[in-house]
Amino acid sequence: MLIFIILSVALRKPWDVAMTLGPLVLATLWTLMALYVVAGLDRATIEDLIGRDDPAIDRALAANTGIVLQASAAARLVARGRTQPDLGRQLLARPDLSAAEMAPLYLHADPLRREAIRESVEATAALRPCPPPPRGAGTELTGLSAAHDVTGFIGSLAGLLGLPRDFLSASPDPGTRYDLITLCLRAADLHEEEAVYVFLTLNEGVARSAERVFDLVRLFRTVSRAAARDLISAITDRPLRERGGPAEAYQPHHAPESPKVRAAASERPALRPALPGRVRMSS
Repeated sequence: MLIFIILSVALRKPWDVAMTLGPLVLATLWTLMALYVVAGLDRATIEDLIGRDDPAIDRALAANTGIVLQASAAARLVARGRTQPDLGRQLLARPDLSAAEMAPLYLHADPLRREAIRESVEATAALRPCPPPPRGAGTELTGLSAAHDVTGFIGSLAGLLGLPRDFLSASPDPGTRYDLITLCLRAADLHEEEAVYVFLTLNEGVARSAERVFDLVRLFRTVSRAAARDLISAITDRPLRERGGPAEAYQPHHAPESPKVRAAASERPALRPALPGRVRMSS
């Protein structure tokens, strides 16, 4: 907005603005203004501009709907938009990005856009099996919540899902961190009454707002555990642990490479030699 104000003044009094800001600064402002509106920038130019890692240039490109962001360019901007809410919201408004591409920006989205992202993630999450949930998560987390041990609660939740203890830093807006916690509770396979108990006991500020608690419960109800896992992975840019407890990847009991199957095979006694067949006596 400041850029537009300065430029609108510059159009009326260019010499005064040039003397105040200096020719170099004014040229930079004109360049940024052009990036907001110019159409038809080629792919190489867009990639070069994104490569400068300049927040002002990133926002200008994101706001310019006259250009098409190719997959690689969009991915780089979306990755930065995770921790830059203004950039994230500008990317969410673009018509050329699919709901799946915008999944990392879920926490920045409005309710309608969130619903579209959830539906897209649900569609892909349903195509593959979901690993089993961590054991005893509900009892452990509700106990820490009852004790108002926020640090212990966050650390335990992170450990259950294989996330770093500072995973909430993926949400720079404190107002959306409970949305991320709600997704984690769903991914940990808590029952709804256990999740509600957490909402009412862990943080008094949340518990005092019936509307906020209702919104969190609605989110918990409307997302599957598999989709919650995928959303968390997109938001934090980290894969989730396949199984609670040890960090080893989950393998089905009957998988060919399962340790249990290999152990059973090694313990199985050797087959007895085949008995000779009976020879028919000829008359």
